[in-house]
Amino acid sequence: RIIKEIKNTLIQSKLISEDKNEIGKHRDERYKKFNEKFLILNKAKVFNNSYLNIDLNDIEQEYSHLTRNDYTEFNICYLNLISFRQEMKLVQCGVNEKIAENDTTVQHVTSMLINMKRVSIDMPSFKTKINERIDELLNNYKSITNDSMTFTKLGTLLNQDKTGIGQTIISEHKSFQGYSLSLFNEKTRRHGITYVLSNLEGDSIERKLLEKRYEQFNRLYQELVQQNLKPNMKLDKLIENIKLIAGNRKQDPENIEWDADIRRKVPELAAHIFALWTLKNAEHYFEAEGSDNRDNYLLQPHAAQVISIFRMLGIGDKNEELKNNLVQIGTGEGKSITLGSMACILALLGFDVRCACYSQYLSHRDYT
Repeated sequence: RIIKEIKNTLIQSKLISEDKNEIGKHRDERYKKFNEKFLILNKAKVFNNSYLNIDLNDIEQEYSHLTRNDYTEFNICYLNLISFRQEMKLVQCGVNEKIAENDTTVQHVTSMLINMKRVSIDMPSFKTKINERIDELLNNYKSITNDSMTFTKLGTLLNQDKTGIGQTIISEHKSFQGYSLSLFNEKTRRHGITYVLSNLEGDSIERKLLEKRYEQFNRLYQELVQQNLKPNMKLDKLIENIKLIAGNRKQDPENIEWDADIRRKVPELAAHIFALWTLKNAEHYFEAEGSDNRDNYLLQPHAAQVISIFRMLGIGDKNEELKNNLVQIGTGEGKSITLGSMACILALLGFDVRCACYSQYLSHRDYT
C-alpha cells in the first residue's frame, strides 16, 4: 500500500514548479525528496523508467520556435532541469550538447550566430554556456576557413545586422577584436588633426603651433612603426632609444625643470611611446594579411588623444609652460591610453607619477 501511494504521488506530482521566484535551494530540496521516493520504488522493483519520458530532441525543436513571452517560462524549466539532474541520481537522463552544421557559408554562419546570441541575451541561465559555444564556433570557423577576408566579411555582415545583436557579438567576443579595432580606426581617421583643431576649445591655444607639434609627432611615429613592423620583431633598440631621449632626470618639486629642450622632447617621446604600444599589440595586423585596409588592424593613437596630451603638458599654447590643465575626453575616446601615455612621458622626464580614478573597477581594469 505504501509503495502504491508513493507511486501514485510521484505520477500525480508536478515536477516543474510554476513559481517564477522559487529559490534554488528550495527547488533542490524538492527534487531531493522526489529522489528519496524513487529510491524506495527502485528497491521494490516497482517503478519503471518508462514513467519518465523526456524527449530532449523534441525540446530542442520547440526551443527554436519560442516566442519572447515563452523565454521566461522556458528559463524556469531549465532551472528545474538543473536541480533534476543534480538530485535525481537514479533516473537515467543525459543532456547531450552538439553542434552539427555542414553549411559553413558566411551568410549561414552569420544567421546562426545571431540566433544563438539572441537566446543568450533573452535566457540568462543559458548565457555563459551559449557564449562559450559562440566562442568555440568562431574559433573553429576561423581555423576552417583560414582566410582573414572571409572572417572580415563575417564581421561586416554582423555589423550590418539591424537588430543590434550582430554588433553585440562583435563587441563581446575576442575573435572580433581585430575587426572591432579596424572599425574604430576607420571612424577616428575621419576626425583627423584638422577636425580636432577646429573643434578644440580652451585658453591660450596657438593652433598653428599645436599643428606643427602634432606633425612632428606623427611623422616620427609613422617612421618608427614602418621601420619595426615585421613578424618576430625585436623592440629592445626602440626601448633603449626612449631612455636615451629622456635622459637621466629627477625633478625637484620646488624647482621643476621645463625648458625648451624638454618641451622639444615631448612630441619625440610621445612618438616613441605610442610606436612601442602599437608594435607590441600588432598581432591583429598580421592576422589580416591580404586585407585592403590592413593598417586599420593596428592599435594607433588618434589625433584627439595626442592633442590631449600636448594640452595637458602645455604644448601648443603661447608660453608652453607646465601648469595645471584639465582635459575632457568623451566615453570610448581613449582616456586610458591617453592617461597611460601621459604618465609614461612624465615618469621618463623625472616626475613621480600617481594616477587616480573615481572607479575601482576601471582602476583594476586599466592597471598594467
